[in-house]
Amino acid sequence: MAPKLYIQTNGCQMNEYDSDKMRDVLQASHGFEL
Repeated sequence: MAPKLYIQTNGCQMNEYDSDKMRDVLQASHGFEL
């Protein structure tokens, strides 16, 4: 079972971009379910 993670993004659209990038990296490298 994949570990679960919740990402809450606040602020500007660049923060959303950074959160999406971080999500992709965590899913690819550690198999996190978001």
